[in-house]
Amino acid sequence: MRIRSFLLTWFAFLLTFGPSTESCAQSAQWGFHGQTGYVLPHRSEMHALVTGHSWGIGVERGRWSQIGWRASWGDKTGIWEGVEYAWLDAGSPAMGQIVSAIWKVKIPVWRSVTGELGSGLGWAFSPYDLEKRPLSFALGTHLNAGLHLGLSAKLANMGTHDVVMTAGLTHFSNGAVAMPNLGINNLYVRLGLMPEHIQQKSPTDRNPTERTHAHWSGFSALRAGIRDVNLPGGARHPISSCMVGIRRHFST
Repeated sequence: MRIRSFLLTWFAFLLTFGPSTESCAQSAQWGFHGQTGYVLPHRSEMHALVTGHSWGIGVERGRWSQIGWRASWGDKTGIWEGVEYAWLDAGSPAMGQIVSAIWKVKIPVWRSVTGELGSGLGWAFSPYDLEKRPLSFALGTHLNAGLHLGLSAKLANMGTHDVVMTAGLTHFSNGAVAMPNLGINNLYVRLGLMPEHIQQKSPTDRNPTERTHAHWSGFSALRAGIRDVNLPGGARHPISSCMVGIRRHFST
């Protein structure tokens, strides 16, 4: 089990620091953060698991850009896109520790305030085990999906980096592939040193003759998988869902 944990940790490390993509190119910058928080006991049976404050550390690699789909944000300063590699102590032996690699985007919302959205994978070192860890019933598997939501504000500038404070929520669960699957919702506050948010456009840069065009388009999504619907280790059943919708685009 330790070998598998090490291999997955190493894979996540390579995902963050390995070959670069469009957003993690040679011009990508590094950021660092430390955080403290609290795992929300969203089910009554979880109260016994929450025995202390969570804390963690992380690094980020990415950059601000207006390339591709990010260009449609007009007078905004572009979108930050990159990977966050983090380690989290969930605050008790029953919930253990989680390492994660999460792909994130940061979207300017107002002045120095930025919204953060992300998704990726997390590896739990202490999932539920009937014999070894009967109290670790928040997560039923080692491998879990991770979702990230945050709101950050710049406190000060230090040359090429900003001092940033972030508040948000990170969720880990296996999507009911195996039970138990209460999941972990970690509410946190972070203090970090992040790449400077440089203004790339201003309202005066726009040509007064430019017009904004809007158009509608449709989208659809289909999900399929399996889940354990009864006791842990029981029979697994196929599940599926679909979604359709419309969206409106603005461009100049």
